[in-house]
Amino acid sequence: MSWFSLTPDRAGEHGSPADCRCHGRGHGMRVKAYGQSELPRNKTDKLDAASIARSCRAHDPSAWVPPATHLRGLRELVRRCEGLKVARVQEINRQKSGTASPAVAASIAAHLDWLDREIEAVMNAVQEAVASDPVLSRNHELLLSIPGIGTVTAPVLLAEVPNIDRFPPKALAAFAGLSPQEYSSGSTVRRPGRISRMGSERLRRALYMCALSSRRRKPALADFVQRMRAAGKPPKVILLVIARKLLVFAHAIVRSQKPFALKAENHDGHLIRGSAG
Repeated sequence: MSWFSLTPDRAGEHGSPADCRCHGRGHGMRVKAYGQSELPRNKTDKLDAASIARSCRAHDPSAWVPPATHLRGLRELVRRCEGLKVARVQEINRQKSGTASPAVAASIAAHLDWLDREIEAVMNAVQEAVASDPVLSRNHELLLSIPGIGTVTAPVLLAEVPNIDRFPPKALAAFAGLSPQEYSSGSTVRRPGRISRMGSERLRRALYMCALSSRRRKPALADFVQRMRAAGKPPKVILLVIARKLLVFAHAIVRSQKPFALKAENHDGHLIRGSAG
């Protein structure tokens, strides 16, 4: 057989090392969700393998290309930091419950101390990884010029969408799961609009948290929020629109390599086409 296609059954990040090794040896990785369309009655590894093979044969998907090594390293650090922060919140909730025995309370306190030190160490490693690459460093500086995006979110954007400037704007919104989703049938079935939630959960969550923290503090966004409220938009819709707007800003400034700035006369977010500084 002169040609074959590897179509793995992915389980979270467990398949990444094998994917990268296969790609490094010239073997293209091709993956496509397919099984639900076949209406399977059973689920086994053997049936899954056959379904994935049929999918690859039917759709001939484009070959997967892994990110560069330094970008994979940044992504792993960012996700590690996120995992540590989740564990910290869990321990804080246990501590606040006040139901733990003295021994368990001491263990929680010790674990929190360790988590604080580890989070700081990983965040420092993230900053070092960004600073060590000229392109990452420049894009990080540009992202920090956007109102609402700080030193926590900027590395997330760089890690989760390393090729952000290659996305068309609408495709980028879809990748983040922030594109609108319509559900209608005929003239009688019509559900309220919502976002698709089909993209990167990490990216969407980071942008949503930025929207929460910046909707009142930043002039460009505060004025925008007031206009949305005046138009009768619900608070959650406003937050999602802000999240998408922040993503659009990020795409524009990385693509143009010009920092974000405001036009003083109306405080709407616009890119100044002057020299970057």
